Amino acid sequence: MIGSASVPAGTGWGASAGVPGTPPAETHAARGAAAPGRTAGPPPPGSKPAGAGPARRRGLLVGAGLALTALLVASGVAYAQYGREDDKQLTGGDANPAVASSAPKASPSATTPADEQCTAEIKSNKRWVCITSAVIAKGKFTVKYDVDFAGSDPDVNSGFHLHLYGGDGTYPPDHAMHSGTVQAEEHKYYVEARRTSVLDTDDDRFTNAVGDAKKICARIARAGHGLVPDTKSTYKTGNCLPIIRK
Repeated sequence: MIGSASVPAGTGWGASAGVPGTPPAETHAARGAAAPGRTAGPPPPGSKPAGAGPARRRGLLVGAGLALTALLVASGVAYAQYGREDDKQLTGGDANPAVASSAPKASPSATTPADEQCTAEIKSNKRWVCITSAVIAKGKFTVKYDVDFAGSDPDVNSGFHLHLYGGDGTYPPDHAMHSGTVQAEEHKYYVEARRTSVLDTDDDRFTNAVGDAKKICARIARAGHGLVPDTKSTYKTGNCLPIIRK
């Protein structure tokens, strides 16, 4: 009978849920998908894109590493700068001085002439003299010297004393400054036994023995006005010195 016919199972709209008018399950899935030609909306709050967690951690680690490297570099620069400043304070100059300029340097002073030196060789003699000052000022000629008479009292007649004479350090020669020579006859030297020699510039001894000479020289002499030989049988028992004229 037509009024009692039933709908075959598994067919029609009622087959999925047994409720008349309910569309198939595929219809619900289709509703959740984006329509063709439209962009999907943002993900719900709190959701994470697939694979975002590990990548972000790697980025943070890389950033931290770069920051640490920059900090170490900055610390090294600061330490180096501190070291340079410290060196500058200790040495009074820059730790990295500039290249030396080509400005001319002061030339070293000339060495003292041999005849003016008070050498160890002179002092090795038993008796010796070294002139330390020779000045003409206010009509006086004053000669100062260090002298060693080996403990004896100097005396121009009966003991050891000095012969002083003017010259250039080499002429007249010292071996001529004793009795019996032409220089002695012309009074080209004068004798002295005082600790400091002082003559008036109008004294004949100064006029004859010194005059306008550049230097004054001294040697050790004995009684009778012969010179005392040195350790080498010459007469280097003293030195010469320039005369300062004021």
